[in-house]
Amino acid sequence: MQFDSIVNFYKEHLENVILPFWTKNALDLERGGIYTCFAMDGTVLIHRDKYTWSQGRFLWLAARLVRLASTGDLLINEDLIMEAAKKTASFLLEHVFLDNGHCAFVLSEDGTPKYVGEQKTLDASIYGDCFVCLGLIEYADLLGDKELLHFSWNLYQDILLRVKTDDIVTEPYIVPKELTVHGIPMILLNLSFECYKAFKRIGDSRVGTAMKHTLRHIDAIWNQCDGQAHVLREHVVKDVLYKDAWKKTLLYEHIAPGHTAESMWMIMETAHELSDRNMIDRCLLVLKHTFNLAWDDQYGGLFRFVGLNGGAPFGRNSGSVYEEQILDTWDMKLWWVHTEFLYAAWLGWTLTRDQECKDIAEKLHQYTFSVFPNPDHTVGEWLQKRNRQGLPLDKVVALPVKDPYHIMRNLMLLIGLSKVNV
Repeated sequence: MQFDSIVNFYKEHLENVILPFWTKNALDLERGGIYTCFAMDGTVLIHRDKYTWSQGRFLWLAARLVRLASTGDLLINEDLIMEAAKKTASFLLEHVFLDNGHCAFVLSEDGTPKYVGEQKTLDASIYGDCFVCLGLIEYADLLGDKELLHFSWNLYQDILLRVKTDDIVTEPYIVPKELTVHGIPMILLNLSFECYKAFKRIGDSRVGTAMKHTLRHIDAIWNQCDGQAHVLREHVVKDVLYKDAWKKTLLYEHIAPGHTAESMWMIMETAHELSDRNMIDRCLLVLKHTFNLAWDDQYGGLFRFVGLNGGAPFGRNSGSVYEEQILDTWDMKLWWVHTEFLYAAWLGWTLTRDQECKDIAEKLHQYTFSVFPNPDHTVGEWLQKRNRQGLPLDKVVALPVKDPYHIMRNLMLLIGLSKVNV
């Protein structure tokens, strides 16, 4: 496969298959935000609630789409996407923040916060705050809006404090207090590095602080290895006093290959910025080992969850909703796992010309684009959730949404690889 032709394929797929679904069906240009609660086949909008997780993600996507259009890397309706970004930012800034400064996790169509989750709270997930922050950073960076960037940095600092003081809830995955979940340092890394890039572009003095935060979050991700050289556990204990109690439990003894891939490409992007080849090589070891554990030799594709040595996750469990979901959905083939791994593999190859990375990327490309795209071209987008055999499944695996984030983000990142200087 010639990489230039592959990049062109990703560009055309984004322009002609993915983006039209969202611009035709999902933009709320009256109130701001985006509708995401579609049936998996994209033909029916089930309800009009707006999960802030998805709203913040869309703001990031819209701002990045406009950035790529402005440089000639994408052919899109730039004015439409810019209007959607502007109104989504206004919608979030007006409605999402609660009296305690946290972000509501779900808003009604008009922006009214709604109670959700096992604990029936408004601020049911720190991830909602993180994605709102992420979207605002990218939007502020696009506009060169120093005031909004300062606001976003302060929001990031507030998120950090809540994590440090354990003042967080993590819907839709409620994790026992004794455990650290991989997703937290990963998304904090994402936020701090986005802040770093924005500060660098405008010459802000906080650029050094943002990089220090980035490296600290990378260290926290490596702590998820917890003695396993090339495996990132999805959960590790916060205190060694709890370690014996959590050994051989389901939560402690499994990995999420999609999250591993996300963390590895985020670390590789940072390492490339710092010209740190050793860090890149370490990421490639983890990425390749995880691929070998997670690839389904019988039906193709990557499993959603696997044990530390591959295969079905196992171990003692308490029967929580989260644990039951791991056991029930471990062998599903999910869109986001494949797009994150696809970008990570192509990035690894771009930075090192490692042949095994290219082989993995080509294998993932063939599977991903033969399985996930919607065969009904009048609808477009993807049928994101598949069973082990690759057949469509219409079931909720995290939030009841058809979220555009992972497909669009990874396609845009893949398009950007053609301009990476090595």
